[in-house]
Amino acid sequence: MKEFFIVSNQLCLFLFLYLIGVISVKLNILNKPSLDSMAKFIVNITMPLMLFITITNGPSLEEFKNVALILILYPLFLAILYFVSSLIVKLVRIRSEHKNLFKATFMFANAGFIGIPLTLSLFPNTGVIYISGCMIVDQLLLWTIGVSFTKPIEENGQKESLFKHVKKMLNPCLIAIVVAVLFLVFNLKLPGFLNRYVAKVGDLTTALALIYIGGLFCYTNIKTMIKNVETYLIVIVKMFIIPLLIYFVCNLVGLLSDPIVYDQIKFMLIILSLPSMSSLVMLAKINQSDSEYVLGNVTLTTMFSLITVPIVTLILN
Repeated sequence: MKEFFIVSNQLCLFLFLYLIGVISVKLNILNKPSLDSMAKFIVNITMPLMLFITITNGPSLEEFKNVALILILYPLFLAILYFVSSLIVKLVRIRSEHKNLFKATFMFANAGFIGIPLTLSLFPNTGVIYISGCMIVDQLLLWTIGVSFTKPIEENGQKESLFKHVKKMLNPCLIAIVVAVLFLVFNLKLPGFLNRYVAKVGDLTTALALIYIGGLFCYTNIKTMIKNVETYLIVIVKMFIIPLLIYFVCNLVGLLSDPIVYDQIKFMLIILSLPSMSSLVMLAKINQSDSEYVLGNVTLTTMFSLITVPIVTLILN
């Protein structure tokens, strides 16, 4: 039941910030142009600072050696999600403009907004280092592969040189992650006052992102969103079936006999069971893809997480 209350508490905050965004649009405080500007501000300013400060203020490089298994297996689990989502795209015949957006919302989970409080509660002694290791992998892949997935399918299909492809993947968030990892490797720290200032700006990210999504919700066709079968495939397959299948396979091959390994695998599977990452909505909007489609996936998977996360966690325990 503890997991249910954690998720429901985060969901209440999610809805509260959503509502602020909705009210702001209804009162003409926010509109489409100002929402576009807000998305750019979040992606280019507050989010890079949040990622930088999260990594540099987290565990030391020495402590990361204790979660080598997460750094190895978590990318493998994400690869499984990618291949399963690719299979679903072919079987269900998802529209071409939604193929990569479906893969993105299938692969990337909301490890920050829901994952952090859930992890810190379930793993009070090791949760910080677990989530830090996961975030480095997750965000590194999000701001490279994930960014390319949120671009129009025509752009992804164009032939271009390796240099141009790498140049297109460069963005403030990716740069922030690379710089933060260098700080970690060389044991560097920002001066105390600057660290506090950067943290204050970075802390704005979650609230602004959810207010933005709430505002964007006002311009979305709710009936179309609710009727989208693809969203329910994410809930059933990605948030429920895959974590449990991986758990049973790991148990079958004897990986779960070691308590430390069991804890880390359980943590990763709980992360996999989380709803789609909210940042994808802004990326889709900035890259001029179908942000309404992504918004529907994020919103509905978040609502269903109130049911799926407690059930998955209960089975894993």
